[in-house]
Amino acid sequence: MFVHEFIDSKHSEIEAIVKQQGAKLYEVSYVREAGNNILRVVVDTEKGIDLDTCVNISDALSVLLDEENTTDDEYFLDVCSPGAEKPLLDIDDVKAAIGNYIAFEFLVPTNGLDEIQGDLEAVNDDVLQVKYNQKGRFKTINVPYNEIKSIRLAVKF
Repeated sequence: MFVHEFIDSKHSEIEAIVKQQGAKLYEVSYVREAGNNILRVVVDTEKGIDLDTCVNISDALSVLLDEENTTDDEYFLDVCSPGAEKPLLDIDDVKAAIGNYIAFEFLVPTNGLDEIQGDLEAVNDDVLQVKYNQKGRFKTINVPYNEIKSIRLAVKF
């Protein structure tokens, strides 16, 4: 069995371990970086993730993965946060981000724009209200959630 197949077969168990620690699973990926294989498990909580929680998740995942891994591939397990520009995975994440600076990409260009960065002011009936700066002028746009390709928190410069 290949590592990717093994990881896919354990996704629900990985997610259960993350939930037991009061966190949300954002992503599981298997990548090669600097000549090393890395199994990256990205987790977070509503208030951010702390090192102790990452360690607890890592310890529990290590037991699961080491007991049942039948592959010969060696890898490093990296349990980490999604970072300052974390993706907003669903409408609940978006609602929790009201008042934050966000960046999103449209499915289809809108008003001549492919993407927008701005302040998320409100979410009503799955429609986002975003205030953004276009060439020195502040504008407000209302965008249905289903017209957004990707959305994340952003750092304002």
